[in-house]
Amino acid sequence: MPARIWTKLREWLAKEPLRLPRDSVSTDLSRVSRDFVARLTYDVQIDPDHLLERNLVVRHIRIMADVSFETRSGWTEIETAIIDTGGLISIIPQRIWQEVRYRLYSDTEYDILIGGQSAVGKFGQVVLRCHDAENGEQISPSQIIKAGLLSDDAHPIVLGFEDFLTDVTLYSNFPQREVYLSFPNLSPE
Repeated sequence: MPARIWTKLREWLAKEPLRLPRDSVSTDLSRVSRDFVARLTYDVQIDPDHLLERNLVVRHIRIMADVSFETRSGWTEIETAIIDTGGLISIIPQRIWQEVRYRLYSDTEYDILIGGQSAVGKFGQVVLRCHDAENGEQISPSQIIKAGLLSDDAHPIVLGFEDFLTDVTLYSNFPQREVYLSFPNLSPE
């Protein structure tokens, strides 16, 4: 690519970061017919630093889930959460956990590492459920998850492995844009 095109692309990206829309997922879920399935989405963004400095396209790919949390009188509106398969526990911002039913394990505040940065919060648990990305009326069974209940709203909802992914199957096929959670069928036959 000629140098002037790279220069124009750098100028444009400096003004407006490149974001690709959340991709839809395939609706062929026949292989998990007896389980409840919640379709998820991919959030794909191009890293402008790599593109600008090295002329290299690097994608930031995140798996996103639509979730709601149990309150004293029902459930919250649907919120979008990042699924972090490398995260030990989930992270819930203050604006969410103060409005939902939660249980603290301790009143002590701890430093909680999030993406290499430190945040302050308490450890506790919340109850959530997943909503299908294509049909939000299809809702998973509820899950009780351990979470870092943050003292601020500086971070998004991040769903870590413990409790959230330990009892379900995560299926991800990025080339086909298929991503979903399969919850085991616990009802008697």
